[in-house]
Amino acid sequence: MTLVELAIADNPAFAAARLELDRPGPSYTVDTLEALAAASADELTLILSAEAFLELPTWREPRRVLGLASLVVAPRDGYPEASPTFLAEHFPGVDHRATFLDGPRMRLSASELRARAAAGRSLRYLVPDAVATHIEDHGCYRNTRRDDPS
Repeated sequence: MTLVELAIADNPAFAAARLELDRPGPSYTVDTLEALAAASADELTLILSAEAFLELPTWREPRRVLGLASLVVAPRDGYPEASPTFLAEHFPGVDHRATFLDGPRMRLSASELRARAAAGRSLRYLVPDAVATHIEDHGCYRNTRRDDPS
């Protein structure tokens, strides 16, 4: 939660919520969207990478997800293109619920960022400065385990 708060601190359009952290048991997108929809009359928009979008049929209640929020799908280098055709094939009648962006095309994943941090490599220009500073100052993602017990 700290990293999210640091990342959005300078943008009043964003707010961090503990909804998924405070919910017992597994956290599913459909449950989060239902809770957000119940708390607000605003239209919900779920932003996904192309790779996450292509896994949508495997999600818990994907048709309900599409009913609760419109989707914005960002492309990702190294992954298949996401398209309205995919949505129409898997969820007929709701292909209007998604917008597909042309870019930016970023190859980095959260796993790659964590690996860079663990190796002591810079995250500059890849995450907000406050996030990079916090990760470096606190040694986040560094392996503190020792193989040699002495």
